[in-house]
Order: sequence, then C-alpha cells, then structure tokens
Amino acid sequence: MKRLYLLRAPAGIFFLLIFFVTVNAQRTLTGQILTRASAGNQPRFNVKLYPPKTSRRPILVTSSDSFGKFKFIVAPDSYLLELYLGNSLVYQEVIKLDSDLNRKIDLRNRQTVSRSRSPS
Repeated sequence: MKRLYLLRAPAGIFFLLIFFVTVNAQRTLTGQILTRASAGNQPRFNVKLYPPKTSRRPILVTSSDSFGKFKFIVAPDSYLLELYLGNSLVYQEVIKLDSDLNRKIDLRNRQTVSRSRSPS
C-alpha cells in the first residue's frame, strides 16, 4: 500500500506542473502588411492589439517595420487587431489565439475603414 501512495505523489505533481505550464503559455502573433509599396519601403503602420475588457490587460501597441512586419507575444485569448496609417484606421479584425498565428494582411485593394461614431 505504501508503494502505491509513493507512486501517486510524483504523478500528481507532474500533472500539476503540466497544468500550470499550459495555463501560463504564451502565444505569438506575427504579421505582415502587404501594400503596393516596394519591399523594404513599406509605410510604417501603428498596430494595436486590444484584449477583452474583462481581462483588464493593457492595449498593446507596436509599429510595423519597413517590410510591413510586426509581432506580439500574448496570453491565449481573443483580441481585436487594428492597423492605423497615421490617424486613419485602415484594418480591423478579431483574432482568436489558441496557437501561434502568422497573419498576412493584404491592403493593396482596400479602402480606409471608417469608424462608426455615436451621435453627440
């Protein structure tokens, strides 16, 4: 009986370690913004990633590089991804990050996204 008890303890500890590692796992969102500009001469976009309001996590902001690439490392969840060129919103998408994700965003044939404003 004592041997069975001793075998169960390490298995329980191993299960808890796996559980906590999985819960605290991070996900990587990488992306590339495709425009009509030549490679290496892309405009710089401001990229915002909004977590769910209930999570109380901050909004993450980065800029794309001259090749249109950007990267975020975040907790698994659903996020709102927005791209801005200057003050103009040009792209918006809800992204669910269950695993690492590489997103190509083709803006070559897009118009600026208009924001709905509430009447004052």
